[in-house]
Amino acid sequence: MSTPTVRQCFCPLFMVNILLIAGATAQPPDVTWTFGNVGFSSYRLDAFSPSDIDFPAIGSQDPTLPLEVGKRYEITVTIEQVHPLEIIAKGSSAGQDVVLLSMAVTGPLESDPNINWIEHGQGRVSFTLTADLYAAMQQGGRIPGYRCRPHQTTMRGNFSVTEPEPEPEPVEGAPIVEPIGPSPLAVDVEPMATGLTSPVGMVVDPVDPNVFYIVDQSGVVWVISHGVLQEPLMLDIRDRLVPLGFFGTMDVNDFDERGLLGLDFHPGFNDPNSPGYRRVYTYSSQPVDGPADFTVELPADAEMNNQSVVTEWQALTWGGFFQVDPCSAREVLRIDEPEFNHDGGHIEFGPDGYLYIALGDGGAGNDDGPGHGPNGNGQNIHTILGSIVRIDPLDPASTPDSNDPVSANSAYRIPADNPFVGKDGIDELFAYGLRNPYQFSFDHTTGDLIVADVGQGLVEEIDIVTKGGNYGWRLKEGSFLFDPNGEKIGLPLDDPNLIDRGAVKNRDRL
Repeated sequence: MSTPTVRQCFCPLFMVNILLIAGATAQPPDVTWTFGNVGFSSYRLDAFSPSDIDFPAIGSQDPTLPLEVGKRYEITVTIEQVHPLEIIAKGSSAGQDVVLLSMAVTGPLESDPNINWIEHGQGRVSFTLTADLYAAMQQGGRIPGYRCRPHQTTMRGNFSVTEPEPEPEPVEGAPIVEPIGPSPLAVDVEPMATGLTSPVGMVVDPVDPNVFYIVDQSGVVWVISHGVLQEPLMLDIRDRLVPLGFFGTMDVNDFDERGLLGLDFHPGFNDPNSPGYRRVYTYSSQPVDGPADFTVELPADAEMNNQSVVTEWQALTWGGFFQVDPCSAREVLRIDEPEFNHDGGHIEFGPDGYLYIALGDGGAGNDDGPGHGPNGNGQNIHTILGSIVRIDPLDPASTPDSNDPVSANSAYRIPADNPFVGKDGIDELFAYGLRNPYQFSFDHTTGDLIVADVGQGLVEEIDIVTKGGNYGWRLKEGSFLFDPNGEKIGLPLDDPNLIDRGAVKNRDRL
């Protein structure tokens, strides 16, 4: 697939090792540069990366280098034995300098775990420019700088330091104290596969735990068996997807939130006596193709952007792993989407054997605009958007003994204990009041459903989701009142009908 579409602005809390293996403590730098030298008179800038940063020209001598608080830097000195570098609070003369970090001696701040000073060998060091380090660089009216220890009177230069944009001032009475700083802990990562476009999910093979199926947003499912990327693909539905690329440029700067977004195996996948034997399910963004099972109202001159579709497939064994029969597709559920974004998309069978589906609020911003109604979709129990849905996706004809009612489209069943069955509201809803539940997972010990809900701008939310729960969007984000007109949060909103993070009995786990 040549279209490098990318899911943007998300925090994939439940995917951190989708294609990575945790290892040693090596934190990748944001900026690197290499110092050569001009005799004993000056450092010379020989290289830097990334190439698009606003650094001085290659060849500059003792250049003033722009740094930013919070970023990590890696420096290589080509003749480190002769010209060991020091980070200093620079005085009016070398005798007034204060050494903070040094390749030659132990500086006073090298033990700070937030700075995480590392000497890699062969003239290469790395550190994080923390607020404390920046403050130390300015002690006694000095300025941030660097020097060569043996040639400190000639080989010396300055840093021009900027601080990141300040976080919004917390509203008086709000429990936001300060941003969460960088962790002193670091992980190393090892690629398992390359050449993928936008991997958004990973599912373990239901038979062999050494086989993984990687959901690529571009419309394919890759197979990794015992650490090796395999051919052929497990599934390729690129021809079924809505054209991807929000700007239509189809290059690395384009992005999209639609695509192939979810995959899971039926719990009865390995049981020949189960109606779920060899059944696989996907969630994908497809072009509008006739009436959907669920829709929202649009103005007469507006059109739906796409439709979210849950599909059932039959899997076949192929070379030691499973491959989907492309002719076996059975549509389970089709949902109108007014905008291209906030598509949710994660699907997973829970411990109860039912399929849970994450649905965003329909897109745009603030849960507002065409297709969102006067009060937004998140708080509307008569729309399926902005919710977690729970269904039995099997063909009802294959489960004649079930007591669960059949859906309106006759393609699946609805759990009889869903909170709105027999009441006002959509029967398929399990929980609602969500903005864009991007990922979720089930706690293997407690069975709790834990959902990452992407915030509008200031607050990200992790919810322990319970049946029938209302998680507040767009009335609130986290524990704060939300103003959809100003895109701001206000004072904490304590409404017993709205849940901040999860069931009361589970809040002490967060």
